[in-house]
Amino acid sequence: MTPRMPVTAPASAAGMSLQVIVTRPAEDAGPWAARLQAAAAWSPDWQLRLWPLIGIRAVADPEVPRAAVHEWRSAARAGDAMMFVSANAVRGWAALQATADAMAPRQAWAVGPSTVEALRQAGWPSGSIVAPRADQNDNFDSEALWRQVEAGILSGACRRVLIVRGSEEGSGGQPVGRDWLTRQLLAHGVAVRQIATYERARPVWDDARRQAARLALTDGSIWLMSSAMAVAQLGVLLGETDNGRAQAIATHDRIAQTLRAAGWGRVQLSHPDPQAVAASIKSLAYARST
Repeated sequence: MTPRMPVTAPASAAGMSLQVIVTRPAEDAGPWAARLQAAAAWSPDWQLRLWPLIGIRAVADPEVPRAAVHEWRSAARAGDAMMFVSANAVRGWAALQATADAMAPRQAWAVGPSTVEALRQAGWPSGSIVAPRADQNDNFDSEALWRQVEAGILSGACRRVLIVRGSEEGSGGQPVGRDWLTRQLLAHGVAVRQIATYERARPVWDDARRQAARLALTDGSIWLMSSAMAVAQLGVLLGETDNGRAQAIATHDRIAQTLRAAGWGRVQLSHPDPQAVAASIKSLAYARST
């Protein structure tokens, strides 16, 4: 299903309905927006905008992660795991010409449904994928994943984990990201290695996009923020702004804290499932109209 993208003037213009801004990377935004529009609470009057705040590009030297994958695979046993932090991590790994068949019977860990879907598309059997369960109302984060894998760690079934993530501009290709799970694994005697299979970069916005974004901070538009890095990138792209009237839905408490620290006027926390996000949009839209 392709998101219904209206070819119209900016939704912030007078007389137009609520503008909802998806800030996920372009590679993820379309499929996720389609699920959002299919949610029961979605209103056809809402105007959807895809404004990625994180750019994704290939690593400069793919031989480095490719060699690391080969070395890890040679040492890994059944029960060991590769942990993918995002769907882009899976795509970057697939671009190394690795195959899921070559990794079996190792596990693939994921923190969210988009990553799970990317793993399936890459050929990992569903029975080898471990991830937080949406029906348990878990957050899609490292803490929720730990609850799924802890028993295998404590039993000694998993002794090596390769964490597949991204790097950032200026990091020299080194993996960058939250290390909570790494600390837990190391504390339990698990050998951990990290590789970067893609690079996160600042997106390229023209003057028209920047102007529309500044207006969207003041006109009642709702920004959907799924990354603290996206919040930071918006600040870099726009410079100093008055965020007192800005509205956002954050899919994790850390993101909500980042938004509040940046002075956003209204921040609502939501479970990251598209159904829950659509309900949160409806709630904010109702509050706006009263």
